[in-house]
Amino acid sequence: MNFSNSFHVLKITRNCHLLLDDPVYLDSEDLRREYVMNETGKVYVGTHNRPKGRRWVYGQFSDVALPVAQLLLEQSGLNPTERGNPVKVVRAISAIVSCFCLII
Repeated sequence: MNFSNSFHVLKITRNCHLLLDDPVYLDSEDLRREYVMNETGKVYVGTHNRPKGRRWVYGQFSDVALPVAQLLLEQSGLNPTERGNPVKVVRAISAIVSCFCLII
């Protein structure tokens, strides 16, 4: 996939927020609300033997999250049905980000 032309027109920075529908099912409404509404979490970096947890700000409620998600989905070429498949969405977004990293 070649997305380089559209990225030159749009000023997309490395601080890109993605909004993806998560297919995880939780029985408890309280647990679901906590899971979806959390603004922060933890990401682990380092090696297998020496992992280190870092705070991660999801940013899903920031003003740019939805427009960026819509832009990336438009650039992906996925039809609306395919956009419901998290595997296809992640693969398409990965291809866009990989292409974008090559032109920086």
